[in-house]
Amino acid sequence: MRVNIEETELIAYTSGYYGSFDIYVLDVLNGENVRLTYELADYFTVPYWCKESSKIAFVGKDLFLYVVDITSKEIIRIDQLVIGEEHSLSWSYKGDRLAYTKQNQIMIYNTATHKMHKIIERSPTNVQWFPDDTTLLYQSSALTGTSQLFRISIDQTSIQQLTINEGGTLTDVRLSPDGQFVIYRKVMISSSAIFSMDILSGQVYEIEGSSQDRSYFPEWSLDSKKIAYSQTSGFWNGYSSSIRTVGRHGENDQGWVTTDCYASPITWSPDSKKLVYLSGCKSGYLASEMWYIDLIKPIPLNLISGRFITSVKWSPTKLLRC
Repeated sequence: MRVNIEETELIAYTSGYYGSFDIYVLDVLNGENVRLTYELADYFTVPYWCKESSKIAFVGKDLFLYVVDITSKEIIRIDQLVIGEEHSLSWSYKGDRLAYTKQNQIMIYNTATHKMHKIIERSPTNVQWFPDDTTLLYQSSALTGTSQLFRISIDQTSIQQLTINEGGTLTDVRLSPDGQFVIYRKVMISSSAIFSMDILSGQVYEIEGSSQDRSYFPEWSLDSKKIAYSQTSGFWNGYSSSIRTVGRHGENDQGWVTTDCYASPITWSPDSKKLVYLSGCKSGYLASEMWYIDLIKPIPLNLISGRFITSVKWSPTKLLRC
């Protein structure tokens, strides 16, 4: 008997389609939607893929932290996080450890051994793994009184301050997949802008298009060469957002499409040539549509409509299916 094996990609998203928010995956090859969770997620839930696209971690209802296996659909509850804190997650490059922050600690959970390693740091947020799987990036204002980015070894033998920030909060921190650059959103009282920093040299590049209006959801392409972000505009006649891309030095800032949302979550394809974004807010704050655009042939295509969607993440690698 001959078995047909095909490569596909999955897009994970959080939706309230059946009356409760849950995580679904859309098969890019055949358009099939599969529900992964049942009454476990919430409107704020963001699915975080591990590097080989076999597992998704997420913070769900009542701030419980879960890991779901894509193939077996097995779901493991790991921890319960704390209200009022930042709840970003980061997978190690080997895919066996999950890092997050909780109550003045950086937590590292090993999914193979189910053991927890803790690093004591005051008020850390936005934790991210470096590709060496031995050091972490995080944000904190505890040491200097202003929001800064740090690199720390998981054995706590070394810590390095990476930024020299004199004001404003650094949030939406994203380490490039190659570990050479970091982007962040700097939030001031009445404005925000996105910056890219070369970690080795310390050189900082302002994304000029992001400073014209408020900008959100900066995301690295998987080849670490480009950044996508959502730029908000409008006020009296309603808000809209422009889906834009820019090089990591701030060059070639380009708008591709406009949505009717105040801000639109964006995600890159594994080959770094396509984007998926949310739209269909219809004067509200919840999107009801998912759209796809190929940057080589930039004609937007609708993937999903008619259901509330709050976040979207494309699998970082292709998957085999029979």
